[in-house]
Amino acid sequence: MEGASIIFGLIFTITTVLGALVFSDGHHRDTGLWIVFVGIVCGMAGGFCWYQDRLWKKDDAAAEVSAAKEKAAGEIVQLQQQALEKIATSAKERSSRDPGLSLNLLIRIPNKDLDRRKYILELKGIGKESASIYISADNVFTFALVDESGESHPLRLGLGSGGIPIDTPFYLACEGGVGSQSTSLRILVDGKQLAVAELPFRVDFTGFNIDEGTLGSNLAGSDGGFFDIFQLVIYAATLPDSDVSRLKEFFEGRKNGGFATFSGEQSLRTSGVVKPGN
Repeated sequence: MEGASIIFGLIFTITTVLGALVFSDGHHRDTGLWIVFVGIVCGMAGGFCWYQDRLWKKDDAAAEVSAAKEKAAGEIVQLQQQALEKIATSAKERSSRDPGLSLNLLIRIPNKDLDRRKYILELKGIGKESASIYISADNVFTFALVDESGESHPLRLGLGSGGIPIDTPFYLACEGGVGSQSTSLRILVDGKQLAVAELPFRVDFTGFNIDEGTLGSNLAGSDGGFFDIFQLVIYAATLPDSDVSRLKEFFEGRKNGGFATFSGEQSLRTSGVVKPGN
């Protein structure tokens, strides 16, 4: 269609010039008018062809954009499916223990929006390694492990619906385990895994030999958290799902029991928290 518009345009130009020349000769004015008329018709046809070509190109461009959007949407769906499959694979029943750390709490967390970290607990090993649970400054629940090299490996989960319950007692488990060639972190709420990170390498935590710990703040005694704690159980290994289920049942019977309240200013410090194999 673009070629036709060019041809008609050339005919229009030639006939218009030729018609003007013929018309200027007083003996062939009628012929000149007819030649100009043909030129005008060709010009209109060329204009129509040009306009139609523009419309077709616009349609082609729109089709390409639509195809690109469909492809992008398909890739997003594929990535989401892969992520779901990965989580589903990680959520399969665990029947063994891995060296590492399992923090199990019966806890109640209020909605306290402060522009700073709000620590629930922090544990320190004999080297640089540490483990901590806190609400971040942007109000996201965070379980973080720091390895012997001082590198942090955080796992985050939102507060509220679909994440960490607010203003109600629940069983919280945060685990980090080291396999033969990988490292896994996971957060469970009432026995259900809600967040997981699988690292394709071993993280050196020196057997999670936790030397000291603080409940209610960080190890420096600042950035205190806001929560009620009913029970706290720590293991120097991840738990198989059967043990998680038993702890969940144990904690269920204690949701109406006594608890300690931390309101941002209190902390409890201890040492020799857990040794490998305990």
